[in-house]
Amino acid sequence: MKSFIAAYIPEPLTYTRNNRACYYDFVSKQLRIKTPEETVRQKLLRFLVDELHVPMSAIQVEVPMAHFLKGTRDRADIIIYGLADDNIAESVAVIECKAPHIVLVDDVFLQVDRYAQILKAPIAGVTNGESFVLDYWQEAGNRYERIMNIPIYEEMCRPENLQTIDIGERFPSYTFQEIISDAIYREELSYGNIGATTPKSLVPFIINPINGLLYDSSECEGLCVLGHRFVKDLGIRFTSFNNASGGIGWTGDYRAFMLEDTIGNTVIVSLSVMGTITYTALIVAIDDFEKHHNSLQLNIDKHARFEAGQVSVKHDEKISIGNIGSAKSSEIISFTAEHNPAIVSNNQIQLGSFQVDRLLDINAADFRSFLSNVISYALIRDEFRNAFKQKGKL
Repeated sequence: MKSFIAAYIPEPLTYTRNNRACYYDFVSKQLRIKTPEETVRQKLLRFLVDELHVPMSAIQVEVPMAHFLKGTRDRADIIIYGLADDNIAESVAVIECKAPHIVLVDDVFLQVDRYAQILKAPIAGVTNGESFVLDYWQEAGNRYERIMNIPIYEEMCRPENLQTIDIGERFPSYTFQEIISDAIYREELSYGNIGATTPKSLVPFIINPINGLLYDSSECEGLCVLGHRFVKDLGIRFTSFNNASGGIGWTGDYRAFMLEDTIGNTVIVSLSVMGTITYTALIVAIDDFEKHHNSLQLNIDKHARFEAGQVSVKHDEKISIGNIGSAKSSEIISFTAEHNPAIVSNNQIQLGSFQVDRLLDINAADFRSFLSNVISYALIRDEFRNAFKQKGKL
């Protein structure tokens, strides 16, 4: 019989973000502030994946209940899903995590049972790291009743006639011939990775870095971001980021990297390529706990130059500063020149060049240099925004 006792599971590595100790949540691929409750949750996630064989793709962490019931501000700690016959995900379990000093009294179970009823999840669970208690919905009694054994993932899904969600395989990378084909152009357009009005002549040069960034299964060997140490390639995460000015979210697959600055501050930076109705954008997003956002949305159609099998990318646009408005391009260029003069030339941000007349991979030296410059520029843009907000002007 499986049992969960948090003390028997190693504590996750601790990182620092904005002078606060935090954990790297390996399921959602983001940093979470270290608290007694979070320690229990991260250990439970490891137990679910390693012992109960729940695939990470079947788990959501800290889910707003407003997605399921309008008006509520509650968040579910952990939701586990299975697949219905129509291939739609349905919740099979919702679990609340409490700090070890919290006694699991009736009110705690009433909270999670209420979440489970909203989600129509058959299993409701609560743990404080010392006890892990599960309730199962009994139709006959029209209520949740205690169960003694902790089911593995397949056993959670089977009584509800749900299919298990398989561990997702990465999208297979393209060959170079596929990258330049009309079939792949139409495919990427349908995925929303190419802008609706992006000139078709540019598409092969855009799909190649999409392939290298999002589909290449190789682990990035390292980036050279000024003032930062490369910690690790976090792989692909499916998530959403809003604009720095608070605009509409950009949802999709991102390649995420963890970095650490010279004072030990950890940052997660995520990159993607997405299409809009007017152009294709390179997105660079930065996590800051609950306030993660896009730092840069670079219009590839406008700022990338394709010539002789090579892509060169520059930038010279103004920068949005939240709801304050925007600052002139000359201001952000001058600020960037102070912080990373190597990427400023001729009054423009020069982000680098890379070859696209061959299959591009994440570890191509010129592509890694480009990614390093883009990330450095995005981080500098965030520094500029913070300085601008504090002083009102620079």
